[in-house]
Amino acid sequence: MANYSGYNARQLTGYNIYHIHEKNQTIYYDTFTKTGYIITNQYVSKFSTWQMRLPLSIMLGSLLVLLRLNVWLSILIGVVAYVVSTILFHTIFLKDLPIQKNFVRPKSKGFFRDLAARYPKGILRILFIMFIIMAIVMIGNQIITKAVGSARTLTIVFVALASIAAIIIGYCMYLKDKENL
Repeated sequence: MANYSGYNARQLTGYNIYHIHEKNQTIYYDTFTKTGYIITNQYVSKFSTWQMRLPLSIMLGSLLVLLRLNVWLSILIGVVAYVVSTILFHTIFLKDLPIQKNFVRPKSKGFFRDLAARYPKGILRILFIMFIIMAIVMIGNQIITKAVGSARTLTIVFVALASIAAIIIGYCMYLKDKENL
C-alpha cells in the first residue's frame, strides 16, 4: 500500500462522508452527480488531499493579498483555483473510485446533530478550545494594540465569529454526550 497515510477509510470525517456499518464501507456522496463512491483504504490519503481544496484555495487567495496583489484579483485567483481543483477532483480522482449502486443518503437529523455525529469527541473538544482561545487572543490583541477604525471592526467581527463557533461546537459536544451520537 504505497499511499498508506496512517489511518483508514473508517476514520475519515467531513461533509458528504458516510459510514455504512453493515457493509463496513465508507462512502463519499457526490451531490453534483448524486452518486456514492466507495473510499477504500488505498485512496484515503489522496481523498484527504483533495478534501483540502477549499482551505488551500482560501489560503492561496489570502497569501496573494498579503503579498500586496490586488484584493479582487487575489479573490478571483482563489475562486479559480477552487473551481479548477473541483473539476479535477470530479474528472480525475472520482473516476477511479468504485461506485456504490443504489446509495441513499441517510436522513438528516438536523445541522447540530449531524455535526455532532460526524466528528469524534476529541476533535470537537479541540475545535471548541481553539475557538475560545482565538476569541481571547483577539480580545487581548485589541486591548494591547488599541486598534481603531476598520482594524477594530475586523477584530470585533472575528471575536464574534469565534465566539459563535465555540457556542455551536459546545452545543454539538453536549448533544453528542446527551444523545450518544
